[in-house]
Amino acid sequence: MAPSAPGTPLVSLVMIVKDEVAFLTRCLDSVDGLADEIVLVDTGSSDRTMEIARARGARVLETPWKENFAEARNVAVEAAQGEWLVSLDADEEFAPGDATRLRDLLPTLDATGVLLLLKNTDAHHVEIFPTMKVWRARPDFRFRGRIHEVVDFGEAAKAPGFFHFSDILVLHHGYDQDMVAARGKNERNLRLLELQLQERPQDAITLFYIGRVHDAEGDFKTAAEYYRRALENDSTGSFPAIRRNLAAAYDLLGEPEKSLSVARHGVKIFPDYPDLWYLLGTAQYRLGKLDEAEVSFRKAAGLGESVRRYPSMPGTADLLPWKGIAACLIETGRAPEALEFLEAVLRVDPADRVALRQLERARSGRPHS
Repeated sequence: MAPSAPGTPLVSLVMIVKDEVAFLTRCLDSVDGLADEIVLVDTGSSDRTMEIARARGARVLETPWKENFAEARNVAVEAAQGEWLVSLDADEEFAPGDATRLRDLLPTLDATGVLLLLKNTDAHHVEIFPTMKVWRARPDFRFRGRIHEVVDFGEAAKAPGFFHFSDILVLHHGYDQDMVAARGKNERNLRLLELQLQERPQDAITLFYIGRVHDAEGDFKTAAEYYRRALENDSTGSFPAIRRNLAAAYDLLGEPEKSLSVARHGVKIFPDYPDLWYLLGTAQYRLGKLDEAEVSFRKAAGLGESVRRYPSMPGTADLLPWKGIAACLIETGRAPEALEFLEAVLRVDPADRVALRQLERARSGRPHS
């Protein structure tokens, strides 16, 4: 890799913000030692956000909000001078020590984009998934999308070795339910998504994210309909979370046959996706297909290393399928074999109520009631 030109900063942190006084200090604290410059675009704060940013040495640019996240982000991208760009939201932060790990990693890479792991931290929306937040600056690499915007790398992304997958972790606090309600995020997101859907009526990603808004509000029937439409329009078949979320929505609606159909097709396309195997096992279990369910749960439990490649619910490659395997063993008269799986769960979470109830049944030899 060619060294940076003299005077060129290695890393620029690029951000867009509005009224982020509650989060910004924590975010900026987490990038100490990583960013050579901070470019922060403010879209209309009425609190001390800009004051806090300037006190931390950020270059603050003000731009009017135009109902388009990509436009605002691109203002920051175009102003940045670093060789590498790191994009964070104010309600995100690097896990302790991981900003330093990233700083040390970048000079060693030949790749152009670096995928980090993002963990949503709210108890009602826990998920870990790979996300593109770090890339080499180039004039043609710009954000696209009114909302849930992504960097458009064009044909360059098809080059071998373009992406580097890392286990560097970013924590996202933005799905805290009280905060989401107070800030009207679901209403804003739905409004922008519907505008984007008018512009791109068959866009699978937009349909998927509309489904997620309804999912978060507990309207699983509407969510499933949008996920179904997203799946119909996923022409490349390259969006595994559509299948995961649709199968999960059908399960929550008490429709295991539909959940099974979606998950079964999904594991054929994404055979190393633990969430889909876990959901397939769940549907099979609900339908009384216990031998098939056990196979699916065991498959999910063996895919721990795949978690970083997919949007994944915590536990789908270990705790959840271990409990599923135990349930199948108890139901099929092999309760003693269930003990090792339940004990493994309880070593991780001694208060797991499902595992404790299953352990009682396994020791008494009683099937599930």
